[in-house]
Amino acid sequence: MKRVWTAALKVGRILAGLVVTIAGLVMLIGPGPGILVLLAGIGILSIDFPAAQKLRHKILAQLPKNPQGKTPIWLIITFTIIGLLSLILSIMWLR
Repeated sequence: MKRVWTAALKVGRILAGLVVTIAGLVMLIGPGPGILVLLAGIGILSIDFPAAQKLRHKILAQLPKNPQGKTPIWLIITFTIIGLLSLILSIMWLR
């Protein structure tokens, strides 16, 4: 029973990753935070696919680092706020 649950969880995670990635691609040409959603989809898919994991590592390597080798918290907060604002504005634009 545990193997069935694990397989179902993996399939659900893959489907969620695909849906989020496709939504990000659609948002690149339409309204919305396409790049952020696309990166979230790649992050979800990287759990199960080595190719997506390599892509995620390449993207994370491009982010600026502080002297401790970590991404600064101000950068994470800034991109989170930008993503939320663009999502809210795109929802308002669709109304």
